[in-house]
Amino acid sequence: MLNKCIVEPVTLGEVLSLKYDLSLGTVGFEKRSRFLFSEHSIESACRIASAFEDRNVLSFEDNLAFFRGAGFKVETHDLQEFAEFFLRSLRKADESQKRGATDVVRVCVDISTMSRSRMAAIFEVLLNSDWQHNVAVDFVYSIAKYCDPPSAPTFIVSAQPISNSFSGWSVAPDASTCAVFGVGYEPDQVIGTIEYLEPGCVWAFVPDGPDPRFAKAVEEVNQPLWHDIPSECLVRYKIDEPFNTFVNLESLVYSLSRKHRPILIPFGPKIFTIQCLLAAIIHYPAVAVWRISGGESTDPEDREAAGQVYALRAIFSVLGPPDKSDLETPAV
Repeated sequence: MLNKCIVEPVTLGEVLSLKYDLSLGTVGFEKRSRFLFSEHSIESACRIASAFEDRNVLSFEDNLAFFRGAGFKVETHDLQEFAEFFLRSLRKADESQKRGATDVVRVCVDISTMSRSRMAAIFEVLLNSDWQHNVAVDFVYSIAKYCDPPSAPTFIVSAQPISNSFSGWSVAPDASTCAVFGVGYEPDQVIGTIEYLEPGCVWAFVPDGPDPRFAKAVEEVNQPLWHDIPSECLVRYKIDEPFNTFVNLESLVYSLSRKHRPILIPFGPKIFTIQCLLAAIIHYPAVAVWRISGGESTDPEDREAAGQVYALRAIFSVLGPPDKSDLETPAV
């Protein structure tokens, strides 16, 4: 049974130097869905991609054609089927190679257009299954080109833990709740969530991307929030420094969990969802991760990749810390 999670920085160059046992893509409606695998040579023994059951519009057909043409095994899934698909594929990838006791199964996951629920499902598979080897997962994120904030307000259709494994449980149930938001273009949903949770304190992680227009737009669209959140509770982070952001988030969660029941709500760039899920795993079961959804009230938007690609590595260990040299062997 997996008993340890180690988080490490990783660069695109390192990703391109490795041979993965399994690569996972998403067949979504954004053109960005295929950017990582179409523009970069990710070497992998097994390639799979999952399509959603709905919203198969905009660039979906082009993405589907790309993944099939590039040798990916493509299937359409609901959330439960996706988790089963990933589990089967990972088991097959593990069993296809003869490995020593300290060998590592390497996985590359493109999260650029993956839903947050599917990200949580991946972690549940990794945490709740019996593995014989350490599993190193590189979560890779292609940032989108800048776009203006939507003019219409976004509404909350559902607000709940992202999955059962991330619902949180505290040894001090009477402690006050503390909400930690990632912010983006969803100020109405953040405000609505604060009203719903009535937390004792609120923190916000504010993203800064490579395009200066993005930080300016986030600052302007979230003006209503800045009146409610003290300046000392605003943490500004750079999207291109995912490991540093994780370290800062994990440190804050550790501090907050001593007096509060932290709930992490990852709006904004999707890589922040991975950082929240990892922080919750490190501090399991004291920390919850919630998913706030606008359902079908938001229209699909075809986003193109800006070109920058960032990554974060999580090593799920069954035998204690893996030998680092096992993780850095270049592809041959």
